[in-house]
Amino acid sequence: VQTCALPIYFYSVAVHEIFHVLGFGTAASWNHLLTISPPRFTGPSSVGVNGGTIAVSTPDFAHWVDGKNHFLPGTAILQQTAMDPSIGSATRKLPTVLDWAGLDDIGWDVAASRLSFVPEPIELSVVGAAGLAGFALLRRRRTA
Repeated sequence: VQTCALPIYFYSVAVHEIFHVLGFGTAASWNHLLTISPPRFTGPSSVGVNGGTIAVSTPDFAHWVDGKNHFLPGTAILQQTAMDPSIGSATRKLPTVLDWAGLDDIGWDVAASRLSFVPEPIELSVVGAAGLAGFALLRRRRTA
């Protein structure tokens, strides 16, 4: 049985491109926080969560360096950043704490302490189905 990876790619690419629309790698405020030699991002929020400046991709300087990993908000789950310039086969990328810090550095009001991990849609559907089943059983019991 083969599954289609298109929804996974679509979600990941959409998140990535929305970050660019919001100015990640494209805004003047991003460019002011770059050093070109070596190519590094020096935004204070990003430096704080990374523990130092972050290498950026060349030649565009609009992404974290290829293969950069960071944690999902509120978890110990390490994942390749959403603002990495590439995506692997059938990989869903969620924004990491470092991705959010990049937006914070360019002027968006993003505080890592307020971020939380959102479960995958399949997890939500299982929880939702269980809740509906429980509700149906309670309703049936009351009417009987």
